[in-house]
This record gives sequence, structure tokens and C-alpha cells, in this order.
Amino acid sequence: MSSRAATVTIAGVSALLALRPFGPMDRLADLVTLPSRAAAPLGLPATLVTEFRAPKESGADETRLAGESELSVQLEEAVLFSAWPTEVELRPDVKPVVGEVDARLGRSRDVIRVRVADPKRVELGQPVVAGDVYIGRVSRIPFREPSADDPGLLERLMRALRLSSPPLEPPRDAVDVALVTGADQRVGGLVLEDQEGNSCALVVGGLAWRPDDVVWLAIHAPERRSTSQGVVEVSEPLGLDEDFGVLGEGFKIGRLRAAEVARPDTDSEWAFMRPLSGAEDDSRASRSELMTRRIVGIQSYIDFRGINQVLVLAPSEGAEPVDHDRMREEMPLTPVLQDGGWGGARLLVTGDAVPWRSTLRVDRGIRDGLEVGAALVEGVRLAGRVSDPRPMASAVATVFDPGFSVNVLAQSEEDPKAPPLAMGRLTSEGRAADGSLLLRWLPDRGTAWPAWALDSSTGGRSRDVEVTLWTGSGMVRVPRGLRIGRATLPADARPAGTAADSEEGCLLRVEETASLRGPFQVRLGGARLSRTDALADGEAAPR
Repeated sequence: MSSRAATVTIAGVSALLALRPFGPMDRLADLVTLPSRAAAPLGLPATLVTEFRAPKESGADETRLAGESELSVQLEEAVLFSAWPTEVELRPDVKPVVGEVDARLGRSRDVIRVRVADPKRVELGQPVVAGDVYIGRVSRIPFREPSADDPGLLERLMRALRLSSPPLEPPRDAVDVALVTGADQRVGGLVLEDQEGNSCALVVGGLAWRPDDVVWLAIHAPERRSTSQGVVEVSEPLGLDEDFGVLGEGFKIGRLRAAEVARPDTDSEWAFMRPLSGAEDDSRASRSELMTRRIVGIQSYIDFRGINQVLVLAPSEGAEPVDHDRMREEMPLTPVLQDGGWGGARLLVTGDAVPWRSTLRVDRGIRDGLEVGAALVEGVRLAGRVSDPRPMASAVATVFDPGFSVNVLAQSEEDPKAPPLAMGRLTSEGRAADGSLLLRWLPDRGTAWPAWALDSSTGGRSRDVEVTLWTGSGMVRVPRGLRIGRATLPADARPAGTAADSEEGCLLRVEETASLRGPFQVRLGGARLSRTDALADGEAAPR
């Protein structure tokens, strides 16, 4: 083979390998370039500026941190209490297990991973609720069903050379919950009183077809075809999945709704349409004007994309009735900065070669247990997330980096102890001209925003709401309760894509964000529930 052909071959192989990172080669490259990367920041002027900047007034910082930490504790308490039912009475033989949403699994919107306080009492098929609303069942317990590890000869060799590692053991306190929105999920339901005063049994599961993005749960096999209104509750008197289904009796699923929607653009749905007049014109134009489809579904009381805290309904172990009020009051509450999952980080370099990016580098890396997505905080304020961890240093994308996204909770400044609004995932648009943070918010249809805004209204009219933005659940290695900043939610915010708003949603201007000057702490652990046995043992955490 000629030297030119060899060069082309090597270049082609290198290009193919570059398309997808190869773990062992990355680790080998890290070791080879470690000395140069460790010494590189020392020669940059930004390092000197960072190290010798003027000291700040520590007293003012401590006062601000104390005030923000207290607000974070109030937010955590409000979220914890929001998981407990207020209208539905728990059965005396039910001892619920507290759980926090850890993440959604891959691209699936119908399965969430939950960290539970007492994993020993959780079993497959147990109902899961959020407040008064039924949301799904425990579908998998990863620690009890670990994936098989059968490495080949090459993998075993790389492990022996410490160039590869075996799969990580699943966390002991994590369980997977299949939401009722899944197409393969079913739960028995009952409408106690419909528009005609009759009861109607039905089956609920999956999503009802709609031409817009309104989320309705689908109904199956209704006892009465005419039923189109009423509150739907869980009804499984015979029990399913080892009789766990009966534990969710009486919890709400949603409100039954009916709507007339426009006919689809294609003729494939013709069998599902019904005429609205006696015209007998078979032309396509006439049919699109005269035909609609009647949709009957269930509008849930919660936004499934904004679930933060849940209860797993597990049977009690003793014969005595469970004191649910005492359990609720004695829930362990650990402040976000005091759960033992943080480590100090020193700023090495500020800035990025790309002008519109906002990144920095800290002196913590893979050797310290740092992973992609770990939160970097300045006090209790979110500064950014680790984007590229290396053995001894890591790059961090700050909250001002365009494209930075985060799950957000909004806490009303007028009533910090009220249940917060789950706003979903917001995306950073960078800095505004005045230095404030710009976040893009898409108030999707089906979220709790309209009801929340109405509760915050005065005189029956909606108004702008002053809020503090915090991180929500659902992001691995970013705990709930980190402060993002202060913002104003506009009263006229409408779902994206409607006539009242553009497809781009709302652009929020956020103030009082992290200064990015430090001192910093970085998230070294993933679990938010650090005291997993506290609730099981009946221990009350200090408030």
C-alpha cells in the first residue's frame, strides 16, 4: 500500500472514530495530555484576574445566602406537602412512601424514575399519586432487576487494563413509574355522576387523539356511551397486581370532557367523522366543511410534564391504622446545600473562544466523581452545569450560555409557602443588554399555568406575578431548590402556537442571578434523598 493510500485510510478511520467517542481511547488521550492541560490555565491572564480579584463584603453575602436558603427551605416544604392528598382520604391500611422525581428515562415521556425514601416497602404494581391525583404504577425496580453483564473477550481485556469499567450498579432507592399516559397502561375508572346524574364505569389509559397539543387521557369501554361529563376517580374494587390496585381507590384521574374537532386533512379518518347537516355532496371540499369529529377524553388535574414529588401507596406492615397526619408533619426535609452531595470548586478560567458562548472551567474533574450535567452553584444560586468533565478540570456551561436548559419551579413572592408552579423546561437565550438573563418559556397547553395565574389574580382579573425561579425535579445531578433568579410572569401568557401568542412562547427577563465570580460548589452526588431511612424509622428532621 502506498504512503498516500495509508494516509487516506488512517484519516478515514480517524474520522469514523471521531463521529462517536470511544471510551478507552478518550481515557488514554486524557492521561497523555494531562500535564499540558493541568499547566495550561496557569499561563492565561484570566487566571490571574480570577485569583487576585478584590475581596467582597462577606457580611452582605452571608446575609443574602441565609435569606435565599430560607426561601429554598420554604419551597422544599411546599413541594413535599403538595404530594399529599387534601381531598382524598388515605386508607388506614396504607403507609405511603415519599418519592422525588429523579429523571425521565431516555426519550420516553411516559416513564419516570423516582427516588423513594423507603425502597424496601416498594413493590411492582403499587399505585403512585401526586396530591389527590393518580398518575401511574410502579413498573420496575432496577436494583432488583439489574441488567445482565456478559462482557466479551475484548471487553474483559480492557477491564483488566483499567481502560474500561463494568456497568454501574443501579441505585438502591430508584424505582420506575409507568404513567397512565402510556399507551399500554390501563386503570379502572368511575364517573360517580355524569351530565344526566348517572354513574359510568370505564377504563382509562393512554392519550386521546387530538389535532392540537391539548393533553387528554383516553377512555376505553365506557359503560354508557352518552356520558361526556363528570369527575373520574380510580375504581378497582377487585384489585390488580397482587391486590395493590385497591389502594388507589377514590383518587382522582381527571374531569371528563367532550369537544368537536375539525376533520383531518386526509381521507383516512373518514370512518370516524359524523355529518353536521343533510348535505349529500361527496366532494372533498364539501366534506371538510361539513364534518367534524367528537372527542371524549379526560382532562387531568395535573401537568404530567411537571411532576416533582409523589407518594407510592404501599400497604402498612402492622394491624394498627396509620397516622397519616403525623407522617406528613414528620417528613424529613434536608436543605439543598446540606445533603452531603457537594464539594468546593475553584475557578480556573472564565470565558470561551466563541464570543456568544458563556463558559468557565473549574478545578474539579472525573477523579473527584464529577459527571456530565452536575450543577455548579454560587451560594444557593445555580451558576451552570458541567458540560465536559476531565480527570483534573471540567468545563461548565453557565446559565447565560445560549441553549442552556433547566427544569423550573416558580415560587410566588407574595406567598412563598404556597404550592409552586411547575413551568417545565426553560431555555437560556443568553444575556440581555442590561446583563440580566433571558429565558425562553413555552407555556404549553395542559399546564397548570392558567389555574395558577387565576389563583394569583385580584378582583377576578389576571395580573403579572412576581416570582422567584428555582430548579425543579427531573434533572440528574441538579437537585431541586437551587435559585435561578427573580422574574415577572406576564398575565397574558398564552400557550405557544395559539393565535394569542407566537410559536416562540414568552421571553422572561431574570434578575439577581449568579455573578459567576464564586466561591463555587459543584454537585458530586446524584441522589437528592440522602436520608432514605429517616421516614421509615419515624425520625423527624429538623425544620
